[in-house]
Amino acid sequence: MRQYIIVRQDLKMSKGKIANQCCHASIGAARNLPNHMIETWFTKHKQTKIILKINSLKDLVELEYELQKLGLKPYLVKNLTKDKWMNHLTCIGVGPYDDKKLEKLVKELKLL
Repeated sequence: MRQYIIVRQDLKMSKGKIANQCCHASIGAARNLPNHMIETWFTKHKQTKIILKINSLKDLVELEYELQKLGLKPYLVKNLTKDKWMNHLTCIGVGPYDDKKLEKLVKELKLL
């Protein structure tokens, strides 16, 4: 049982900004799920997270659509900080879910 966070690379965000946006994605995705799944993830799966990169907004939106088609509940992060990335969709968080549900969608993505 893993949580996946997929971050746009075309925005050229700093490491700190990426970390911030990933935190939003992780919490948001977890809040989309029932408490018993979160509890299992915390206690039995050590809150495993995989951070991946994606090339563009178009690819990110397409991934969100494919995740929803599978019946999953992705959380899309929109940056609201008043900086050069304001109102940009920066990343997406999904899960934690059983790895098999996500494997075919994320297998081509590389680790951040």
